Amino acid sequence: MGKSLRPEHINFFTARMNEHSRVSNWLLVENEHEFLFRIRRELNGTVSDVIVHLTDAYRYGLADFYARPTELRAGSYVVIGMPHADAAPDVIDVAKEERIGIGHIGKFMGALNSKNIWEYMSPDERRRKQEEQQRGEPWA
Repeated sequence: MGKSLRPEHINFFTARMNEHSRVSNWLLVENEHEFLFRIRRELNGTVSDVIVHLTDAYRYGLADFYARPTELRAGSYVVIGMPHADAAPDVIDVAKEERIGIGHIGKFMGALNSKNIWEYMSPDERRRKQEEQQRGEPWA
């Protein structure tokens, strides 16, 4: 992990934060090794801060999660910074247990509308879960 994201990735993220109706402001958090943001959001009359790690990992896995910046704690979110990158399925479950969300920018945009951002599932995730439940498969 590190600061290998290109300027257009950072600009895309910050532009989406500027457009989001729940985001009142954001700031870049000083960190020598990673891109961290403090997002201030307003949801149902409550103001809260979400620490976001914009990661440059191609495959965000358990090792990345356990080596995450110390600023990430319950209520934080890991945004997969590149469109072709992804997160290993097992890390999403582990992070959820620690109340940390993981996903691409689109999923994060949806999560900002949820009280518990780590519990948010994208429409595709909800559809897959329903299909697997209908087939009697355990949702992982």
